[in-house]
Amino acid sequence: MKPFRYLLSLSVIAALSLGGLKVLAADGAGSDEATLNRLQQIGQACLIYAAENRGWFPYSFGQLAPKLRKPEAFLDARNDTKPPADWEKMTPEQKSEWADAHCEFDLTADTSGKRSFKIKQPSTVPMVVTRDKPGRKKITLFADGRAQIEGSGKDPASLPPPAATQP
Repeated sequence: MKPFRYLLSLSVIAALSLGGLKVLAADGAGSDEATLNRLQQIGQACLIYAAENRGWFPYSFGQLAPKLRKPEAFLDARNDTKPPADWEKMTPEQKSEWADAHCEFDLTADTSGKRSFKIKQPSTVPMVVTRDKPGRKKITLFADGRAQIEGSGKDPASLPPPAATQP
């Protein structure tokens, strides 16, 4: 039971830290902050998925589609990509297929190179990243709920943990 309590605690910590950030820009703003907000939604869905699956993180975005209400979460706000207009009418299987085919982010692997992995303790393991595009900042969401926008001048390992986890 300890791993489940740990994952539940991690989920609560991540939700609190994600909710407390001041980067909740409006969707469609086309900014780094709006993209970061969408990554954080995916991060929360990953943590919920892991809590429901004995600590295993998803290996595809299609597995997260049922956890996210809006398809915009799968799209980089800095692109002009439009979500499907009929999302509400789509079956769960169709939503999963759409998310796998159209998501503009990448799930990252743990240090062993596996796509599906467990996180045993809060760490600086990258969980979700934006795709590299010339002239755009790379945004990385870490497994402990922290995020980094490329060029912020701080090494991810030196960033402080979310406020909810500080002693």
